[in-house]
Amino acid sequence: MKRTDYLSWDEYFMAVALLAAHRSKDPSTQVGACVANEQNKIVGVGYNGFPWGCSDDELPWARQGKFLETKYPYVCHAELNAVLNSISRDLRRCRIYVGLFPCNECTKVILQAGIEEIIYLSDKYRESDQVKANASYTRKLPLFIGEKDGEKFYIVPMRGVGLWDAIWGFVALKDDLKTVKGVFFDHKGETPGLGANIKEPFFYQDFADEQIYNGDQFKGIVVAKGNADPKNEDKNDNEVDAIAGATITGDGVTVMFKKDLAMYLPYFNTLK
Repeated sequence: MKRTDYLSWDEYFMAVALLAAHRSKDPSTQVGACVANEQNKIVGVGYNGFPWGCSDDELPWARQGKFLETKYPYVCHAELNAVLNSISRDLRRCRIYVGLFPCNECTKVILQAGIEEIIYLSDKYRESDQVKANASYTRKLPLFIGEKDGEKFYIVPMRGVGLWDAIWGFVALKDDLKTVKGVFFDHKGETPGLGANIKEPFFYQDFADEQIYNGDQFKGIVVAKGNADPKNEDKNDNEVDAIAGATITGDGVTVMFKKDLAMYLPYFNTLK
């Protein structure tokens, strides 16, 4: 039997961020950051320090004094370095793990890079103007409400990453906000005959009437390889059968369902 006390993905990526902080030369505050994509792969790591070519023996590390005699005009924060050090030009749909709540300048970088989620350990500087500017940011999510034959349904757009490039789609939920009315998927460059089949009816029709909850717990829908219900007769298992040879694309659909629908749950709860 496998271990059950292993690190979760969140714990693992935060541990990497905390480890990176130990590389910082800052005598007062050491911060690390780690960027992970939807496939739970690390794509960027950074820590706070001076830019390339700037001597950390000559420039000041002081926190107080005249502005040019402190570290603040020179130091690059961990979040900025993690983005700049990333191995991917496309950080859309990624998440960033960082020891401290980001300042307003780093938050602008995070947003511009397309990173969609920030996980932090501490916000001890929450009363500073830089952090207050960040905390005032509110993301607005699109939601379409339709009606057909007297039945109301809620349509949520989704975006994700497949094997080669972006995938996207829509999921329509019935009025109970737990049952799938239908879905639609498309892609930019998945393999013909394999991952590209997410847009074919034989795949997306299996989602109809699937439940996104297990009891009161939100589960989303898993595109499951080796699903025990290949004919998709069980609509309460939170699973549909995967496309043969398209595991990574299917995993992208799974992540899309869980992450994007989860962002709407607080609003959906107000409608029940």
